[in-house]
Formats: sequence, structure tokens, C-alpha cells
Amino acid sequence: MSLLPKALTAPIKSALSRWFAARAPKSDSATLNLRNVYIFFSREGMLFAVLLGITFIAGINYGNNLVLGLCFYLVSIWLISFHVTFAHISGLQVRLLEVTMTEAGLPVWITLQLNSDSRQPRVSCYLNLSS
Repeated sequence: MSLLPKALTAPIKSALSRWFAARAPKSDSATLNLRNVYIFFSREGMLFAVLLGITFIAGINYGNNLVLGLCFYLVSIWLISFHVTFAHISGLQVRLLEVTMTEAGLPVWITLQLNSDSRQPRVSCYLNLSS
């Protein structure tokens, strides 16, 4: 269930769809780089951002340097995690090998090939392709 009415979200979704289509056209294979890797917040990430905001406001309101230091430390860890995530998947080649035929409403099995020409090992890649 959406919090905003469809009249407000529909133009935004169509504009984003056009932007994504122009930026990363559909293909059976792709090499992950700056143009086609998007790191979005999960629900937990948004909660973490809200808690960081509350911590920052509390630190400023009460003039507590330890709380502000903790807030800045947690923000730096958060930003470093974005960088490490991108560095981990940058240069990874993803190729679609097979898509099984199925009926509507049933799960679809796909076969992907992940390949890396880098000397850096790719460990623990988790793919979630749910709708």
C-alpha cells in the first residue's frame, strides 16, 4: 500500500522508467559499472537514516559532543559501506543464460552467469530478483 496517491506517484515512476531505460538499455548481458549500479536504501537503511537524524538533532539540542561524534562516526561507516559495496560489484559481468517457461503466478527460474576478470575475488554475492 502506497502512502501517496497514484496521481502523484505515476508521473514520477514514468519519468524514472524513462531515465533508467535511457541510462541502461535492456540487454542479455551487462558489466556492472557507474552507469548501471544503483544503491538504494532498504527499509532498514531508511530507519537507520531517521535514527541518525534524531541522534544529530539530539546532539545539537543538548550540546553533547559525544553524541555528535557518535553520529558522525556512524554516518562515516554508512558512507564507507556504500563505497565498499560498489567496489565489490564493480566490473562484475552478468549474463542471462536461460529463462524457463511457466504459467502466470508461478515462480520463474532463470539462469545467470556471473563472471569477473578482476584479480579481486567476489565473495558472497546475493541476488534478490523478487517483484
